[in-house]
Amino acid sequence: MKNNSRLYKAIGLCLSAVLIFGAVTIPNLFGVSAAVEVTDCDVNRDGIINGKDIIRVMKYIHTNDYYFPDKADVNGDGAINSDDITAIRSYYGQTCEIIPDRVIEVEQPRPTYDQLVAKILEEAKKITVFTNNLGFNYGDPTINPAYNWLDLDYDKGLDKSFVTGTRSACNRLVSWAYHRAGYTDQRFYYGGFNDEDYARYKFTKITNVNDVRAGDIVLVNNTLHQFICAGPNLRYDHGSVERIQRIGAFAYVDNTDKPFSEPISDFSYAWRPNPEGLPATSVANIYKTPSANIARPSPSTDTVYTAANGSGSRQFNFAYNPYNANYELHMNISSSPSSSDRSPSSSTYVGVRLPYPNQNPTNRGGIWVALRDDGYVYFYTGTGCSKSNRGYGNDWFEPLASTRVPESLASEHKLMVVDTGDVIKYYMVTHNPGDTYLICSIRVNPDYNMICIRDNSGNFLYSGITDIGHTGYFGVWTHLSNSTQSNISIQCAKK
Repeated sequence: MKNNSRLYKAIGLCLSAVLIFGAVTIPNLFGVSAAVEVTDCDVNRDGIINGKDIIRVMKYIHTNDYYFPDKADVNGDGAINSDDITAIRSYYGQTCEIIPDRVIEVEQPRPTYDQLVAKILEEAKKITVFTNNLGFNYGDPTINPAYNWLDLDYDKGLDKSFVTGTRSACNRLVSWAYHRAGYTDQRFYYGGFNDEDYARYKFTKITNVNDVRAGDIVLVNNTLHQFICAGPNLRYDHGSVERIQRIGAFAYVDNTDKPFSEPISDFSYAWRPNPEGLPATSVANIYKTPSANIARPSPSTDTVYTAANGSGSRQFNFAYNPYNANYELHMNISSSPSSSDRSPSSSTYVGVRLPYPNQNPTNRGGIWVALRDDGYVYFYTGTGCSKSNRGYGNDWFEPLASTRVPESLASEHKLMVVDTGDVIKYYMVTHNPGDTYLICSIRVNPDYNMICIRDNSGNFLYSGITDIGHTGYFGVWTHLSNSTQSNISIQCAKK
């Protein structure tokens, strides 16, 4: 919390000066990346651009998650940071027409019960993987992790000053998962749902143990313990360090993303989620239908590097700094196996933010996306992180996560890797004319050596510690794979 306190104090001093003197130079750390209208800066929609708008942005700064209000993203670049404050300053003191919020105005249908339960179990699974990978211990944090880690959203650095943020407990898991599934109006002073004053308006109380279903919050031992039911005798449970880290009596669970088996005993009651209990803002933000294909913006770019057509592993001798400008690697690429080995590591890898031009995944540093002919895509870091050792190691061939793309890469497809500093995105152009498909979005935090990977629909795939720098190289590497590359260029768009 110390680092955040310093940040907010510094911003607070700047804000005070703005309120007193009307104009202060707030450092632009990343550069405004989009044209901003005066009405965009009226964050609170009161018709005047002033310190109140800056305060609104500060509330959500660095959230970078689907929970933040769209109107706080002043410059529309998909992140809330100092750029938005800088944009507000450029119109400070001006008046403007009051326009409606840019958040969803059309009423979003509430999810069905089945959709809500699926979301709860999905989030419980993600949290289980996240806490296991980062070696969370058991204990009651002074702040509920659903709140403490909300802005981190699995993707910011694990700041060791957050001592309480590396512990979890049974009620913390429940509150955390349900918060991410939409119950964002919880009381954070304690956590969990043995607070009947809150729960009775949001859930249906189940008093017969035989009626318990997947997705229910089960309270046992005179309500002193609680967990999320994942099916008959299955649960997600943070009631001990052995459960959190899958050790001791719970080491039999081979996959850390799976619930473990334990019958219900000493049943008190259960709470069944009800979609009607979800806050309207959560319904609009979390349960909106994502676009299947997301078209990449097309800013004006300059070609700064080209390479000849070729095959196999390639190195591109062009170092770039994505914090000074946006950089894009464009190429046509194919990938097909060169042996009978069909393990994930037998792929064509496209690397980004590599520390050296001749880098490959067996060396530390950078991010690699492995492409194949079967439609699967795997994610690696250069020995920087693995699921098995939760840290640095040499088992580079173990993928961190996977996703799928709509077409096989056995034939050449255009691939684009866009590095904007805080976010790296991989796109492919399918054989449907004009169809640009977002493969993944990777949020990076070099200051904390953290990455967070999401798929085409924004679903969480992986978060962890790795070596990732502020600058680097693009590259291609093949392992038991044939690959051709053509029309290769690196393009730059100034911020």
